[in-house]
This record gives sequence, structure tokens and C-alpha cells, in this order.
Amino acid sequence: MTSISRVAALAMLALITFATLSPIQLRPHLGDANVERALAYILLGVALALGFPSRVMQTVLFVCAVAGVLEFLQLFDPGRHARVVDALLKAAAGVAGIVLGRFVSTLASRAAERRQAARSRPNGVATSCTSYSEGSPQGFPHRLRSNHGRSLK
Repeated sequence: MTSISRVAALAMLALITFATLSPIQLRPHLGDANVERALAYILLGVALALGFPSRVMQTVLFVCAVAGVLEFLQLFDPGRHARVVDALLKAAAGVAGIVLGRFVSTLASRAAERRQAARSRPNGVATSCTSYSEGSPQGFPHRLRSNHGRSLK
């Protein structure tokens, strides 16, 4: 899942860069501009949080830097306008996406831990004996085995 999230983050970064720096006529219009900006950066933040789970501070700094740099680069396009408010909205949405991604990641890992713990305890009861057959619903052996691998009934 980490690799998929990293590819998704790269794709989101490319899409955001295109939408931010392309002429206004080529920019995709899906709704209100502020909603579009926020949604794009939230998705980028989620993808980064899932793709780089142990690098939270770096992803926060990266999202903020991307928002600032792309907004600054709009100064060089006569048809676009660079505003500090837009950069702050983008950075805040990216950080919110990172928080959301960390929350989802934490929930998923806790659910996986619970599933693993439930699998290791048959019928919810912890056992310390490993000689029982795993196929038995009660945790008791279906057949006893001798030292030579022959079945005993």
C-alpha cells in the first residue's frame, strides 16, 4: 500500500502543479476554486501520510513548501494571481490531509492487530499448548499422532 500511496502522491503533485501553473483556460474546473484547492491538497496530504508513514514532519514541511512555491510561481504568469491567502489555504488543507491519513493509518493498524490477536486465540481463549490441531474449532486435536507420524484414534 505504501508504493501505491507514493505513486498517488506523485500523481496528485503533478496534477496540482499543472492546475496551478497552467493558463487559467486549461485548468480543470470542478466547482468553487477554494473547494478545488482544498480537496486537491487534502488528497495530496493523505497520499503522503500513507506513503511515508514514518516521516510526518517531512511531509508537513513538503506540503507547505509546495503550496508556497507553486503560489509564488504564479507571479510569473500574467493571467494568474498569487495570493498569500491561497497559499495558506493550500498548506492548511495539506496538513489536514496528513492528519486524516495518519488517523486512517492508525485505525487500520489497530484493526490489523485486533484481527491478528483474535486469530491467535481460538474461541477467544488464549492457549499455551501448541500441539493442538489448528483446524479444530474447539482447539482440540482431531487425531493424535505417534512419534512416527501415523494417526492414532
